[in-house]
Amino acid sequence: MLHIARHYKPDMIYLYLSKKMLDTHNEKNIYISYLKDLEKDINKRIDVKIIGREDLTDPSDFEKFYVDFRNLIENIHYENPESKILLNVSSGTPAMKSTLQVLSAFFPFETFPIQVKTPKVDTHYTPIEESEADWEVVMDWNPDKLESKNRCEIVPNKNFNFEIKVDLIKQFVDTYDYNSAYNIALSLKELINPEALEYLRFQKYRKDLDIEGAKKSTKNVNLSTMFYIKDKNDRDDNLKNDDIRTIYEFFLKWQSLARNEEYNSFVINISPLTSALQKRIIEKYVNNQRRINDNPKWTSNLFAKEINIIIENLKEDGMKTREYISSGNFNSIIQNLYTIPEFNRNCLQSLKNSEDKVRNIFAHQIVPASKQNIEKEMGMSIEELINSAWNLICDLEPKLSNPNVNFKNAYDEINSLIKPMLVQKSIIE
Repeated sequence: MLHIARHYKPDMIYLYLSKKMLDTHNEKNIYISYLKDLEKDINKRIDVKIIGREDLTDPSDFEKFYVDFRNLIENIHYENPESKILLNVSSGTPAMKSTLQVLSAFFPFETFPIQVKTPKVDTHYTPIEESEADWEVVMDWNPDKLESKNRCEIVPNKNFNFEIKVDLIKQFVDTYDYNSAYNIALSLKELINPEALEYLRFQKYRKDLDIEGAKKSTKNVNLSTMFYIKDKNDRDDNLKNDDIRTIYEFFLKWQSLARNEEYNSFVINISPLTSALQKRIIEKYVNNQRRINDNPKWTSNLFAKEINIIIENLKEDGMKTREYISSGNFNSIIQNLYTIPEFNRNCLQSLKNSEDKVRNIFAHQIVPASKQNIEKEMGMSIEELINSAWNLICDLEPKLSNPNVNFKNAYDEINSLIKPMLVQKSIIE
């Protein structure tokens, strides 16, 4: 203990004393005397707190120490959250030392077990028997007074609490459950690489489509590594970056539902994606078409002139209209808008057909939402449907089709960045 104190110069030492040691302390005050002598040698004040256990007569029982040591060390940490806690695993009984080692492996904060080598290899020789000891002579004999070579070693000791929880975090990351991954990582905030916490927090907000919240809650996340569409609007059309970004972020979440086999939610979310893509495609390919808001009503000034002509023709052909414009109405308009490329019209038709065939079934009926059932009803594979939506998004934002940047699989790419960050902070200097 004295050697550790000599070389690490702690501000506070907690002495845990069994009944026998406590009796010795009360009778001779030797432990405090040793430390006062050390203070003079190292020219530093050290506060000492005695933790006496009058009922501890058998210091070889592991069970007696586990809860007591755990509570004491946790309290020390929470009272001094910025301090580093050194655990002396060279002193005490084998049960005491093994208890400290085990606890160090499971605390949700860093502790540092310190082992001290003997001055001479394979010996614990002292010149005087304990029963005859003159403590002043023992202190004068202390070899550290003559030679202060550091014989302390931090015991290699993986924190198993950290290892177990990091494995869970990785599993949640692989299934795009960033909220659960972040909450577990937060319980390791005193151990884990802070950069990993920031990236998980960003992805947590991102999957909730709260990009502004993600940006505000993180300081060190490099947006260029996050497959993020920037705010700056440098477009040469009448589309807005925030609209395209919202669709892109929604697509990533929607795609993750399919990859996670959450098919019921995947099917239900075909509708909002289809509706958003319909509006943005119309805005892009029709001159003088202003932005179409969500849930638009039929008004004379909503659409550009060429669309109003199409609408009148469709009404004559029997198109039904209500107060609000349905995705079916938009689809009818789009299929008659030949300024929109045929490929885009076909992609939108595929989305609308899939919505009509499966959305209501799985949203309003108790039926198995299996991949096989969904693909059978749609008449196309889920991956084909995803690709139809992705092709439209890339048409709205050509930067997303850059072959050198995997925007489509952004979640997986970011996961590959996060997982190597899930490491423990560096140990004590």
